[in-house]
Amino acid sequence: MVLNKTNFQEDRYRQLVSQILEERFPDAFRSMDIVLEPSVNFDDEDYIHTYIIFDGDFKKLDISKVPGISPELWPESKEMGFVGYPIQSFVQKSEWVRAARNKTR
Repeated sequence: MVLNKTNFQEDRYRQLVSQILEERFPDAFRSMDIVLEPSVNFDDEDYIHTYIIFDGDFKKLDISKVPGISPELWPESKEMGFVGYPIQSFVQKSEWVRAARNKTR
């Protein structure tokens, strides 16, 4: 399946993710990068995998607030042509850098 990117507005989606995170976790992140990766799930549906690369105190990340992020993003995802349920991964910046370094070896 070819990913449908015609309606994908990365900046708009990234801004929505950022807004949701700031509302839910106002003190958790000193800095944050948002990496969007359009993907295809096992049902052959396009979806958006969002990597939240953060520098901050992981203990301040209230895990009970994480599951509600996907339902907030799903209407926007579907409007952009991604019908699969969006997912998010929280990755500490040091781990993201380490993974990137290992990938190039």
